[in-house]
This record gives sequence, structure tokens and C-alpha cells, in this order.
Amino acid sequence: MVIDITWYGIIIFFFTAFAFSMVGLGGGSVYAPILNMMGHDIKAVGVPGGNFLVFITAFSSSINYIRKKLVNYKMAFAILLGTIPTSFLVQNLFYQKASFEFIWILLVSVVLISGVKSLLFSDFFSDFKLKKEFYEWLVGFFTGIVAGFISFVTSIGGGFLMVPVLMQISYEPKKAGGTSAFVILFTSGINSIIHFVYNFNQDYTSNILVYSIAAFAGGLFGSHVSIDKFQSHHVKKLIGIILTIIGGYLFIKKFLIGG
Repeated sequence: MVIDITWYGIIIFFFTAFAFSMVGLGGGSVYAPILNMMGHDIKAVGVPGGNFLVFITAFSSSINYIRKKLVNYKMAFAILLGTIPTSFLVQNLFYQKASFEFIWILLVSVVLISGVKSLLFSDFFSDFKLKKEFYEWLVGFFTGIVAGFISFVTSIGGGFLMVPVLMQISYEPKKAGGTSAFVILFTSGINSIIHFVYNFNQDYTSNILVYSIAAFAGGLFGSHVSIDKFQSHHVKKLIGIILTIIGGYLFIKKFLIGG
């Protein structure tokens, strides 16, 4: 059943997917809050629906990143080894009874620090490189565990964490974004299935499907613009701007106005 699908919602989800796909992020940091502000319950619609919109955004943007060979599949596999088992564990152990206060504090801190670092100290670790591929995979695996936990309980795909970490170990910004989008494609897809089976209010399926069309178009267009029109240092600055805006928004929403 379709309930109160509005044009401004479609427009918002299109431009959100457009902006976030440009830097390899899924948009989950705003999808769930937007759905909540539109009157949907956060646990029954916001987080499950947000996860699905993240999946759609990642799917459409990954098409362009894969086509341009901007995905490191070995690193993506290492991250997925951490994220996928975490999703199942979180559903069984935490989701229905969790207090998210600590997660939100951690989330805001990581996003703001990553954003400010990308904007003001983008070359601080420019000479840093892990010496062995094995250690890169370890970084990817543990990043995947943290990203998997946060993405399941908040619908945030984990790109806000993966992209800065990959850039920190000397990944070129576009390849960091492409690898992140590819990982988010799988993690958000699995999260969506789990949420739709256990948590989602099925009355709102039509709403989410309509919004997903807008997110698909935005993700496809945004990744195309980023790959073909932007230079790497522009992408890095854009990552910093978006992460700082996300962090500021989450801080204001949670700690200043509540919610």
C-alpha cells in the first residue's frame, strides 16, 4: 500500500544519492533520518528502508566504478569478511534491545574527525603505506567489523568509515570511493534482507520502492559525474565537505535538539 508518497521526498532521495555516490558513500546517514522526519517509525521503516535505499544507491554507482576499474576486489573481500558475519550477529544479539547512545557518540566523532581531516590535513599521511598486503587486509577486515555493526543498527552503509581508512593507506580517492561503493552494495543488500524479514513494516513497501527509483537514478548520475568530471583532489575535498556536514548534522540532531 502506498502511503503519502510526496514529490519532495522523491527529489530529496535523488539528490542525496547523487551527492553521496560521488564519493563512494551510500547516503544512509540521511536516508533513515529523512524517513523518520516524514513520519515513519525509525525501527520499523527508517532503518530497514534506509538500508534498502543505500543498497540501491550503491548498486547504481557501482556500475560506473566497476566499468572504470576503480574497485580493489581483494580489499573489498577483506572488508566483507568482517561486515557480513557482523550483520547476522547484530540482529541476533543487539538490534531489538540495543541502546544506541554510545554508537551515536562514536559515529559523530568518527564522521567529524574524518571530514575535518580530509579538508584540512589531506596530505598529513600522504607518505604512509602499509608494507605488506597482509596488513592491508587486516585493516580492511577490522574496518569491516566496525562498519558492519554501525551500518546494521543505524542504516549507515559504512562508507564514511571505509573511504577515509582506504585513503589513509594510500588509496587514490576515486578507487577508495569505488571500493567502498562495491562493499556497501553487498553489506546493505544483506542488511536489507535481514531487516525486511524481521523488522520492516510491509505496509510501506510501495513507498520505499518508489524512493528507490529516485535513489538509483541519483546514484548512477552522481558516480558518472565524479569519475569523468572531477580530479582526485577535488573528490578528496568533496569527501571532507560531505563528511563534515553529516557529522555536524548528526551532532546537532542528537545532542542539541534531541532525537
